[in-house]
Amino acid sequence: MGQALAQRVRGGERRAGYRAAAALVLAVSFGAGAGWFLADRSAEARVARVAENVRIAFREGPETAQAWRDLMAWNDLKAALAICAVPGEVLMQGGRRACRVPLWVARPPTAQP
Repeated sequence: MGQALAQRVRGGERRAGYRAAAALVLAVSFGAGAGWFLADRSAEARVARVAENVRIAFREGPETAQAWRDLMAWNDLKAALAICAVPGEVLMQGGRRACRVPLWVARPPTAQP
């Protein structure tokens, strides 16, 4: 009887271990799924905000949209705005901050072969 009881206890421990492992896998899977879902929803919200801002920027028609596209293509915004971090480059006008930013308003010349 002692051996039979010991085998049942070992079997019960094994089953309990399997249940614990299954519960852990389920919890990790649920957590990962919830994290992915929330991150995906956050990304969708950011994309929607950007789309709305683009729509507002282009409200004056396709010519304005093309002009903005050209300005974005011809200029390095991060490099231009880095100039605003240089002391003395920021001006105050009407309670707003302004910065002299170099802005290319024409496409670069094509390289001659």
